[in-house]
Amino acid sequence: MGAFPDNPRQVAHLARHGGPNAAAVVGHIHRLRLADLSKLVTVFKSDFGVFLGSWFFFSVGISSFSSLYPVLMLRSFGVGVATSSMLMSIATLVSIPLYNLAGRLSSRHGPVQLLSAGICARMIALITLGVVAYFHPSSPAVPVIVAFGLFQGIWPLLSVASNDLAAELAPIGEGTAMGLFNAAAAAASALGAIAGGAVADRFGYESVNVFEAAGALLSLLCVLPLRGASNAKAPQHR
Repeated sequence: MGAFPDNPRQVAHLARHGGPNAAAVVGHIHRLRLADLSKLVTVFKSDFGVFLGSWFFFSVGISSFSSLYPVLMLRSFGVGVATSSMLMSIATLVSIPLYNLAGRLSSRHGPVQLLSAGICARMIALITLGVVAYFHPSSPAVPVIVAFGLFQGIWPLLSVASNDLAAELAPIGEGTAMGLFNAAAAAASALGAIAGGAVADRFGYESVNVFEAAGALLSLLCVLPLRGASNAKAPQHR
């Protein structure tokens, strides 16, 4: 039997493809260590801390849109709840094969490049939805379906790239690092749901698209400086 991988990217790859049991093994080996807690100040000043900030901004935007999704689609585009639910299901189903592709792309080009591309794709989708919501073209169905399909379908690339980058940049134990990563996402989700509702109440549901696009832009501005750090740690590919 081969040795268990100690490279963070190999660990992330194993957890991503091994299912719940493999993830439990990885979580046990890379469990929280109390010694890591004293390093939190250093952690937040590191490239990993910059990445956490980026993912926090992005997650706030995601939550602001997702928490209002059925009502937003109805109020902004006249898409009924049943239809919007069907669009969500179809886009999610079609995107499943992208997880394997995303893993290969992350290994080949690096998670920063993949994450940046995913964020840009979502920004384009959100800007398109915002334009349609504000200007009400005569035939909004096609751009709305395409934009939302891009928004939802690109998630595998974002998910794989963010997990790989969290493991790659971690200056502490992978268990603690992934815990901080998930905690940042959870806190951002709660804040995003509240912020999204407040923005919709104050400026209208159309403005939620702009709000999330702004969050994605802030996230991208944080991610781009990490290209050098990620490339320095990434393995060379022939």
